[in-house]
Amino acid sequence: MKKIILLFLFLLVLASCNEKKDEQRAKGISESQFQYNFKTLKQALDQGYGLECVYADESGTKIKAFIQGTSVKTMGMEPEDQAYKMLAKGQNMWTWDENKQVGSLTNLSNLNKDNDITMNGKSIRSSEDVIAVIEANRQSCATKTFSTAEFKVPANINIVSEE
Repeated sequence: MKKIILLFLFLLVLASCNEKKDEQRAKGISESQFQYNFKTLKQALDQGYGLECVYADESGTKIKAFIQGTSVKTMGMEPEDQAYKMLAKGQNMWTWDENKQVGSLTNLSNLNKDNDITMNGKSIRSSEDVIAVIEANRQSCATKTFSTAEFKVPANINIVSEE
């Protein structure tokens, strides 16, 4: 009888753990976030973790984002969008097309309402604003280790400053 009760208790505990994980997955929180118990991207970044996230832009298109500290790199997930990249570090934003090997650099602090850059309706003035948009619209995130090269514009891209 004791074995049956112990087995029942074990199954009950196991079921409640799986239920909590299913609830976390439904909220777009990945296994690694559940494991490390991050509630926000900022919390994970403040603890030194790199993140790979998927979020939806204003048109519903899925975008992949790599985040390390205050650096953010994004790219489209569809094959036709994967050549287009954006890198934000502090108040600078680089955008480029890997196929055409050309891009631009924008100092976000120089922008105003006449030449605004927005993401999901929010004005972007720094990489922290980009992270806030990803946080608000994320569908999933997982911790990831990045090389420093991941957050640099490739050497073969001709960058033109828009300052």
